[in-house]
Amino acid sequence: MTSLNQHAYNHLKKLITTQQLSADKIYSETKLANSLGISRTPFHHAMLRLVQEGYIDILPSKGFCIHQLTNQEIIETIQTRLALEAYSATIITSHYTQPKAKELFKILHQKTDFMLSIYNTTQSVDEFLDHDFSFHLEIIKYIENEEFILLFNKYLYRMLKLATLSFARPGRMLQAYKEHISILETMEKGDIEHIYAITLKHKNIPDKINPEKNDILL
Repeated sequence: MTSLNQHAYNHLKKLITTQQLSADKIYSETKLANSLGISRTPFHHAMLRLVQEGYIDILPSKGFCIHQLTNQEIIETIQTRLALEAYSATIITSHYTQPKAKELFKILHQKTDFMLSIYNTTQSVDEFLDHDFSFHLEIIKYIENEEFILLFNKYLYRMLKLATLSFARPGRMLQAYKEHISILETMEKGDIEHIYAITLKHKNIPDKINPEKNDILL
């Protein structure tokens, strides 16, 4: 990929992931490329790449729009994340007396302290989610498997969308904080018998989101 194509890709992806493009609007490829000062060819290459990665959908003769997650994509995202994190958390739990695991526990306590502070002050969803996802990434990084990290990052945008919808529910932020504490304490105790179930409980919350109505499925 040329530097111009990469620049266009990075620019457009940032607009999407920072929610500067509306989810319910159709965008003209030509107009948006011109407004961003990007020539059409690299912009088009960027669009094709973002289609492949599931960020946008091209609408023939109209333009493009932000991709809306389907129920199947939600299920696949949660299953993938659960597979990564449950495995990683289980390994960590089995290592709970080792120095490397103890160092991780210190880092995770810092993350949960930040979460509680945000809940008690600003209640900023964006700030809370930064520490939330950092907490889970630290768990996955413990395994030192680059493929795990790449897969986690691949699904990060989807996970953020789901989490944002989930946090629209009253009380969800405090509930999420308590779930993180539960995961951390279970790992610290070396409780192999319950760590999978505790992790599963935390991951089951967002899969009741209706992606079309931005609501909780009952």
